[in-house]
Amino acid sequence: MSSQRHTARPRIIVTAVAVSAGIATLMAGCSGGQDDPAAVVQEWISAVQDGDYEQACLMVAEDESTPLTEESDDFGECTTSFEMLAQEGSDELSTMADDSTSTEQDGAEATVEFRETGSVVDLIRIDDTWYLTNVD
Repeated sequence: MSSQRHTARPRIIVTAVAVSAGIATLMAGCSGGQDDPAAVVQEWISAVQDGDYEQACLMVAEDESTPLTEESDDFGECTTSFEMLAQEGSDELSTMADDSTSTEQDGAEATVEFRETGSVVDLIRIDDTWYLTNVD
């Protein structure tokens, strides 16, 4: 994982995520309850594309042991950031949704890399559920 990646702390997330088209926005997490990290990332992309920003934010890890919740201080900032991502990064999200991926998994951490865009998504497993921690 490169030193330029940003951790998924909700406050940092908003300024940390840059889709490969160069759009800076909030990084979000994904918790689909699925065993496949790549499937969870696709679920997150779908939530953002469908305008379900609350669901997309529920897929974010607040820290290494806590998922973001509606009661979290940064939940509103998260939904606003995903709305901005959907508006400004819709082409990038569409490309990612159709892109093939490779996944590296090491215990409770995983990295999903999109072959065409070069985008990278890091995830962490909390209580058997995958959550996004970083999007580059």
